Amino acid sequence: HYSWVFGANASGMIAASQINARLLQRVSLPALFRALLWAPAVIGSALLALAMTGPLPLPVLLLGLFLFVGSAGFIMPNSGAAALGTQSRGIAGTASALMGALQFGLATASSALVGAWHDGTTLPLVAVMATCGVSALLVDRIVTGKHVTMSTEQ
Repeated sequence: HYSWVFGANASGMIAASQINARLLQRVSLPALFRALLWAPAVIGSALLALAMTGPLPLPVLLLGLFLFVGSAGFIMPNSGAAALGTQSRGIAGTASALMGALQFGLATASSALVGAWHDGTTLPLVAVMATCGVSALLVDRIVTGKHVTMSTEQ
């Protein structure tokens, strides 16, 4: 069953990225990014709240995972474009490499934390999901400020 769940989540991410491309024809990248960055924070927090009341039913967990992973189809391309759009051609490759290394590093740390905290419930997974979603939202709001700018100069 794992392969079906994995495939469904990957399909959700692909569908979201296709919808994202269409939305960007009508909405600015910063506005869309900021609007959709709430999704993983809300989804992760909702799953955490439900998991704290007792065991999560499998359909609820799978739907939450689908929505959380699918939201990456909006957030990852937009965050990459926003981050790289402000870099000069000379360092865009370095910036892209740093972004990739940070993504893989944070994914490794998150996975290790879920594994180390394993207690036979969904609580470690959804707690880390909620923490990552809320942290991304806070980093955007606090560290980078309220306005994401894109350079149009190449």
